[in-house]
Amino acid sequence: MKGSNRLFLKACTKCRGDLYLDEDAYGVFTKCMQCGRIFEANANNSKLDLDKVGSGKMAA
Repeated sequence: MKGSNRLFLKACTKCRGDLYLDEDAYGVFTKCMQCGRIFEANANNSKLDLDKVGSGKMAA
């Protein structure tokens, strides 16, 4: 996932802010740019489960 920037516009279920996909030593997650809420990515699937995150559109 290094070098991959993914944005999910208006997908935060708390504030309807924009999410970005990131990873650290513990795994892959998305974080809201406005409120800071963190959504864990599904460990069984490398793709993010958008049903958990919200119905936002993905920007490249």
